[in-house]
Amino acid sequence: PSIAILHRVIRPSIDNRRTALPSNSMAQPVPPDVPILRITARIISFAVTPLCRSPSMETRMFRIFFEIRHCVASTCSTSDVPIPNDNAPNALLNRAVDVLLITLSALFIGLPIATVVVAGLEGPLLRVILDSALWSATARSLGIALIATLIASVLALGLAMTARRLVLVQRRPGATDLVLLAGSVSLAVPPMVIGTGLFLWALMTGTTEVITLLLIALINALMVLPYALRSIAPVLIDSGRRHHKLCEQLGLQGWQRFRRIDWPAIRKPTAFAVALGSALSFGDMGVAALFDTSGAITLPVMLYHRMSAYRFDEAAVTALVLIVMSMILFWALDRIVGRWLS
Repeated sequence: PSIAILHRVIRPSIDNRRTALPSNSMAQPVPPDVPILRITARIISFAVTPLCRSPSMETRMFRIFFEIRHCVASTCSTSDVPIPNDNAPNALLNRAVDVLLITLSALFIGLPIATVVVAGLEGPLLRVILDSALWSATARSLGIALIATLIASVLALGLAMTARRLVLVQRRPGATDLVLLAGSVSLAVPPMVIGTGLFLWALMTGTTEVITLLLIALINALMVLPYALRSIAPVLIDSGRRHHKLCEQLGLQGWQRFRRIDWPAIRKPTAFAVALGSALSFGDMGVAALFDTSGAITLPVMLYHRMSAYRFDEAAVTALVLIVMSMILFWALDRIVGRWLS
């Protein structure tokens, strides 16, 4: 009866009769035979139906409060009436601009990747893959990426927790912006400047062959830090605002609070930040090329050397390996970190 009243209020006029069949039902309940009619143009509706779908009514079975089962008739009354100003002269132009920009962005990203994939598959794939130097460079790039991501994640988490403490404990929300700005200062300083300074220091101390990979990882960590901080800090601060008083009442602190309260909130943003940072660090070439004095080259540097030596077929295969490894690294870290302690 309530559904009939609902449709009688929403659909006062009757032209066509349409009754949906029950779906996802265990007892085969039949919805009331209620005629449904689209809202006519004289009625203003903000619920625009995409692709001009007709109104529908479904009957579904839901499980509520453990073993109690209820048969709920779920109705869906929709309208094809456009929202106000949807037919304005600029609406079509705005949609065309959106489609154009999305298409150009997809072509800008997709065409180079497709070219590399095609050229790599047509090149000396087997000979390049069986080269031990390729996998040595890949291992160095992987080690640098993991170390850089670990350093960036620890720094981002520490700065985010400091910002949360300033907001919730010391009541200084203005200082939070300074902490976030300190974590993003590497965006204002070119990595090559920092790399040049560290490289000159390593030359003066004679440690270029010892700490080269560590310095590359440190600079890459500074490059990744702003992205990781901006992903983790807002979620951690919001979680603290919702649970800080409860944690104080329960005496929940330290690792137990992080594991039970903070980590479930920041797990997905942290997983994405770690995966993105590792992929960026894995494919970075600038700083690694600057420190390439001991022969311990990375995979992007090897790609650059082969391109500069006009060995384009081998460079295409190397680029293909770089793309595949970056995608695998991104997917693996996102899955591993996203499911850790879940």
